[in-house]
Amino acid sequence: MAKTSYFVPLYASVFHLDADGNLLQILSLDEGWANTARKQANAFIVASFFSSYKTSLTFPTVQAIGEDGTTKWKKTYSNSTNGNPVAQPLSNDDLVVFASDSIYYYSNTTGVSRKLSISCKARIRITDNKLFYTLSEVSFVKISLYSLDGKIICNVKRGIQPVGEHSLRLSGLARGACIIRVKSNGQGVMQQRVVIY
Repeated sequence: MAKTSYFVPLYASVFHLDADGNLLQILSLDEGWANTARKQANAFIVASFFSSYKTSLTFPTVQAIGEDGTTKWKKTYSNSTNGNPVAQPLSNDDLVVFASDSIYYYSNTTGVSRKLSISCKARIRITDNKLFYTLSEVSFVKISLYSLDGKIICNVKRGIQPVGEHSLRLSGLARGACIIRVKSNGQGVMQQRVVIY
C-alpha cells in the first residue's frame, strides 16, 4: 500500500483527462473540501471533509462519482469520533483514513517489483494472527506495525533471515486495526491492513 496525502482547497474540482491530456469532464466539488481524489475503473473516489452551511461542523465523507458526474454512493461519518482516525475500506482494497484535519489514501497498487529483494508468492498472508511472507534472498528484514493514520506502533521483528517462507505470530499485540509493513534490505516494502484479535 502506498500512502498519499493531499490537501485541495475549498471549491475544488476533479478534472478527468483522457490519455492524450484532453479534458473530458470537470466534476465540481464545491459543497465541501475535496482532499483526495482517485480514479478507479469508471468512477472517481473522492474523500473530503464535507462542510455544512447550516452549522460550522465538518464531516468526513467518502463518495464515488461516476464519469458522468453522478454520485454512485456516498458515506458521511459523524464528527463525534473524538479525534480518533476513521477508516473507510474500498472495494479494491484501497483504504481512506480521516485523521483530525488530514486525509490519507492507502493504495493497494504498490506490490513487489522484479528488482526488489523481497517477494511474495501472492500477498502477505495473515491467518489466525500469524503473518506469512517469502524471501527470495538472504535479507535483513524489519517488520513494523503502524496505526491507520501512519504513526508507528512498534517494531515487531528485526534481523537477518534466510531464503524461503517465514511466519510470525502476532499474538500478544493490542487488538484492533493496523497496517503491517515488511521491509527487506531497506527496500521492497509490502504493506497490508490487518485486524489483530
